[in-house]
Amino acid sequence: MTPECAQCVKYAVSQVGVACPYSYSGKLDTSLRFKKCSKSVSHDVQLVKHRDDVLVELGEADQGFRVRSSGLVQGFSQCLGDLNQGDCSTCLEEAISKLKSLCGTSEAGDVFLAQCYMKYWTAGYYDPPSRSPNDDDVGKTIAIIVGVVGGVAAFIVIKMTSVAGGV
Repeated sequence: MTPECAQCVKYAVSQVGVACPYSYSGKLDTSLRFKKCSKSVSHDVQLVKHRDDVLVELGEADQGFRVRSSGLVQGFSQCLGDLNQGDCSTCLEEAISKLKSLCGTSEAGDVFLAQCYMKYWTAGYYDPPSRSPNDDDVGKTIAIIVGVVGGVAAFIVIKMTSVAGGV
C-alpha cells in the first residue's frame, strides 16, 4: 500500500461518524438488546462474591473474548470483532453494570448489548436434571399395560363381530 493510499484510508475511517451520523459504524453503541436472569439467590454471599470476581475478569477481555470461572461461577464475554480494545472494554463495563443492576443476585444472567455480550452462571445451572432409574421402569410398565389392554380390546371386538356376523 502506498503512503498516499494509507493516508486516504486513515482519513476515510476518521470521517465515518461525520459522514454517517446515524450509523452505528464508527461509534460505540452499548444499548441493551436482550437480558435474561434466573431466580435470585440473595442468601448466598459466596456465590455473589464469586460472580463479582468472574465479572471483573470478564471485563478485561483484551482479545474481544474471555472465559473465566471462580468457585462455582463460570462466565464468558465477547465483543464484536470490529471494536477496538478501548471500546470493547467500555462495552463490557456497561454489560457488568447491567448484569449487576438487572439480575441482582441471580444464579445466572445474560445481557446482549448492541456490540458486546456477557453471561455468567453457577455450575450445574444449565446441566439437565439427572433422571432417576425408576423413570424408565414407570414408562415401560405403562407401555406394557396399554399394549395388553389394547390387545384384549381388539380381540373382544374381533370376536364380537365374528359372532354377530354368524361366522
